[in-house]
Amino acid sequence: MKKSVFCLALRPLFAYKRSAGLVSFPAINLSQRRALWTFLVAYLIFALAACSAGASPTQPKAVRPRASVTASEQPTPTALPKGTILYQANWSHGLAGWRGTAGWKAVGGQLLANSLSDSSITAPYMPVVPNYAIETRIQIARVLKNVANSFNIFASKAPGKDGYEAGVLALALREPDLPPPGFAQAAPDELNISAGFLQIDYVPGSKWHTYRVEVQGSSIAFYIDGTQVSTTTSLKPALSNGPLGLTSMGLELRVSSFSITAL
Repeated sequence: MKKSVFCLALRPLFAYKRSAGLVSFPAINLSQRRALWTFLVAYLIFALAACSAGASPTQPKAVRPRASVTASEQPTPTALPKGTILYQANWSHGLAGWRGTAGWKAVGGQLLANSLSDSSITAPYMPVVPNYAIETRIQIARVLKNVANSFNIFASKAPGKDGYEAGVLALALREPDLPPPGFAQAAPDELNISAGFLQIDYVPGSKWHTYRVEVQGSSIAFYIDGTQVSTTTSLKPALSNGPLGLTSMGLELRVSSFSITAL
């Protein structure tokens, strides 16, 4: 084993011998004594300096690393670029989360309604933005009962927000002596009459049509095949963002698409 500097330095000053288990030390004169003390003081100073320099600094407290946040964990924004698709229905494997009363089912990738009484179905999504559009493609395959019928795109009331309906009602059976069948309109639950109200006569026939609702603040606009047919305003400061869905009464409907986009 390598000897320490201290032991090697003292070797000339302390020559000892063992005899019968005892250790004897030779006499040390004054000059040797002074040299020894000088060495010891120098060694102690050197040792203290070495210990101070070599001592490990106090370790800082361990800091727990922050977990990284992925894009999917970011809070959902309440303002999105206009036209951003928020939701698109897919009924190719059934109702896919849509919840409805009797008379609604999914067949061949389409949503079907067939009920004499008022029935409804609710989408499994609510938009996160206050201004949005709902667009759906619907065919009225058959009128089941005269006049007392309708279909609507709807939003249920929510705290501080008004509900609404937009669609077609009072479709007449195909009889020549009846007046022009049906009306198309959009109306909030708490209609602001002073802001005006637009409703049109409407004959959908058995063709497919695209129905679109645009909600912005307290105003609602209703479009059929790209043409605005109705617009009005609620007494409440904002319209509801859901639950959203469809209602049908006295009609046989086929629905091929339903999407929600940001405005």
